[in-house]
Amino acid sequence: MKKNKVNPLFKAEVQNRRGFLVMAGAATAAVSLAFTPSPLLAGPTIVGRSFYCPIDRRYYVLSSTPDQWSDGFAVCANSSFAGRKGQLAVVNRLDVRDWLVANIGRMRPGLVWLAGFRVGTSFVWQRPRGQASLPVDMSSQYWKAGEPNNRGGRENGLAMSFDDNGRFVDVSTQGAYFYLGQF
Repeated sequence: MKKNKVNPLFKAEVQNRRGFLVMAGAATAAVSLAFTPSPLLAGPTIVGRSFYCPIDRRYYVLSSTPDQWSDGFAVCANSSFAGRKGQLAVVNRLDVRDWLVANIGRMRPGLVWLAGFRVGTSFVWQRPRGQASLPVDMSSQYWKAGEPNNRGGRENGLAMSFDDNGRFVDVSTQGAYFYLGQF
């Protein structure tokens, strides 16, 4: 691996012609990447800007195009990066949420899809590949004032509002928003 001249703690190399980028080091990186799903899984790829969060040691990818919740879920679930399988982002820590707002929110104001989905009167983090769903924290420190409200009885998807410091809102899964993948 070659050392980065700007930050010698960050190393990167491109492997093969498909553009798979291997990154190492403790430094935060923001680079444009295309993530290719496993050849065994059919489906589209995530193309967007990636970020490494040193708090939870995960990579996040902000999609470059908006889509419906189910499409974002499928793309993320069928993608992998650096040996990690993807999913729509699960944001269950306030420090991670604040980091995402500070590092990604300035690039893409508005709403982004997360992995939350309505089950009855609350939300769960939907996870791919048969992993158990986790409950979404319903406390006011995570949610925008007045949310979730299930306006019209059809707001089953969970989005993060970068315009409101990363607070959650419930919206129709038929809406097209950018989505946040997590690896």
